[in-house]
Amino acid sequence: MTANEVVHALSRYPGLTEQDGMAAALHRISGGNPLLLRALLSEHTGVRTPAALRPTVIEPQPGGAFARAVVSCLQSCGQNVLTLAAAMIVLEQLATTSLLARLIGTTRTAVSQGMSALESSGLSGEGLRHPVVRTTVLDHLPPGTLAEMHRRAADILHTQGCDASEVARHLLAVVSEGGTPDFPTWAGDVLRSAAEEFVERDIEQAVGLLELAHHACADTEKRVAIKTRLAAIVWRLDPGLSEQHLADAVQGARSGAVPVSQLLPLLHLLVAQGRMAEAADVRGLISSLPEDVTADASDRVYRAAMDPDGTPVGTEPDFLLPTRLAGSPDELAAAQQHDEQAFAVVGSSSADITRFLQSTKLTGATVPPIVQAIMALTTSEDLERGAHWCRVFRDEAQRFDAPGWQSLFSGLHAQGLLRLGDLSGAEQHSLEALDRLSDQKPSDFSYSVLSTLLRARTEMGKYAEAAAIVEQPVPDTLHLTVHGLAYFRSRAQYYMATRQFQAALIDLFQVGRLMKKWGIDRPLVLPWRTDVAEVLLQLGQVARAEQLVHRQLSMTDGRHPWVRGTSLRLRAATSDPKRRPHLLHQAIAELRKSGDKVALARALADLGDALVALGDPLARTIRKEALSLAAECKAAVLHERILHGAPPELGPRIEPGTVHPVAGREKEAGSTLSESERRVASLAALKYTNREISGILHITVSTVEQHLTRVYRKLNISRRQDLPARLDLHPMDASEAL
Repeated sequence: MTANEVVHALSRYPGLTEQDGMAAALHRISGGNPLLLRALLSEHTGVRTPAALRPTVIEPQPGGAFARAVVSCLQSCGQNVLTLAAAMIVLEQLATTSLLARLIGTTRTAVSQGMSALESSGLSGEGLRHPVVRTTVLDHLPPGTLAEMHRRAADILHTQGCDASEVARHLLAVVSEGGTPDFPTWAGDVLRSAAEEFVERDIEQAVGLLELAHHACADTEKRVAIKTRLAAIVWRLDPGLSEQHLADAVQGARSGAVPVSQLLPLLHLLVAQGRMAEAADVRGLISSLPEDVTADASDRVYRAAMDPDGTPVGTEPDFLLPTRLAGSPDELAAAQQHDEQAFAVVGSSSADITRFLQSTKLTGATVPPIVQAIMALTTSEDLERGAHWCRVFRDEAQRFDAPGWQSLFSGLHAQGLLRLGDLSGAEQHSLEALDRLSDQKPSDFSYSVLSTLLRARTEMGKYAEAAAIVEQPVPDTLHLTVHGLAYFRSRAQYYMATRQFQAALIDLFQVGRLMKKWGIDRPLVLPWRTDVAEVLLQLGQVARAEQLVHRQLSMTDGRHPWVRGTSLRLRAATSDPKRRPHLLHQAIAELRKSGDKVALARALADLGDALVALGDPLARTIRKEALSLAAECKAAVLHERILHGAPPELGPRIEPGTVHPVAGREKEAGSTLSESERRVASLAALKYTNREISGILHITVSTVEQHLTRVYRKLNISRRQDLPARLDLHPMDASEAL
């Protein structure tokens, strides 16, 4: 039927002729086939809806009259035509007579005849591309036929040198249609090439292609490269999944001979994501290979993992000089010009760093230098500008629909606000960062954000909310990362605030041991020595506290206003009372430059206490400023201490019911255990994993398990959660163990 004949046919259906475009749509879908046309009209007019309310667009339904008419047409054309129609759907716009013949294994003449039959039946052209026609054709194929068609199509198109994305589309379809990914050896490279084409416009498609490439590839070297690339691009979506891919890549690197060209990108990504223990392992693998490897100077910008201000670190090992972040060739070329700029400005003025950030576009390859630059601002006296750039790149990540990057920059923003003493802001942006993360198993990265949230809530006196964080079981791999360092320090500060000094020392000595082991012992990053000194002062061990403070002041970072100010405050606490005001005045001068209002308020409070002890009338003025700053920062614990005039050696005032004394039963329980059992049980009660306890006490995991088995039997309990919260472990046991 012609288009005019379709218009005439509509006249038999009252109310249809007035609808614009109805005849054209009917002709286009039916191809003028009277059988298909009648089926379309019967579906449309058969709807039990008043004519005036019926849809004006013809939309045949799967399994309806039109679909049944399509089956009748295909049957009248012959079985081979069904296969040909399926091949046309598989090849889409590439469906030439020659390719169709190769795909279904017939002659071009037979294909031409089949296409003529489809055209005469009204199924070719627009009709064959209609979803209902496609679904009907494919539903009537024998099982496995469609997957095999896509497999043959991929092979044919690859042989003809077709685009990687087109070939990859068919490889993906093989799996989605139930086929097995037992592809030829060339498939992995094609899938990887296609993935790079999708990275910027459809990252989930890129991830699917790379995952299939990894599954289809048997070569260890290529599998490591694929997992490294997956980890790099998945980070923008889900840091936890990125960490899983990194772990797989490291495992692959350990299991087979992988060249330096593949290990260096993996090493860089491990350092960029703070996985220092695994980075050390990969660096060892590189060192064992005969190839001579030197890192380009521009790549030193990626020291950001633990070198925020660009200052050379004398004890820094070679593995902290990684090569450029794993990325596509285009990404790396685009990032090259920024690498040299970043290396030149990090450690320079904030104006230079700002120019670098203004000229840098957010991509997978530029995230590390951007983070490096922001951290340089955050750890300088220009904290406000660092917070500004966190907001800028967080918003840019939102435009990219990259929740992982959003969480990263929100977390950095929270850290910056914490350094400024904006506790409520730090809490808010930490929660925002956590909201961007997947609801699945917590990642190691998430504990970096949780560390900021925990510190903020501890300072604000929100002990119940802080305790809820501490009670969460930590991942077994957390102690292998810099995220673990931040979290253990924050947990130690919570323990200090709640007067659990033994637990605080265990965490802080763990932090110090790891930082020394990894060659990243920087007070500007984590001032664990003064944290330990603060605990020791609470325990009356002034001489040991003084040694730690002196050591921190003697380090390169000891000249930084924040490090020097916090160190001098504790130096005053270890000094003669008459000398304290002088040291505290110096500390206050440094902390005013650092921008940390909470640290400044604490130093002012200490000065007020020192002046009271000396009968100096200036104490009232100093305390008033300290009280105002504490209120501004919402540092509730410090505010209460100042308000009630509690001397610093008594520690913060704890809300009633927050900290429970050691019950007599728990003391008695601890006395029934051997010294070794008590050490293991104490750490287990503090939520340390068996692997972490093994590292702290220098015993095997099996020994830890044996000790716990005996502990459970002696205490008549059956699980870890039933261990007494405190087993009276002497705090200095921790230092001896480390």
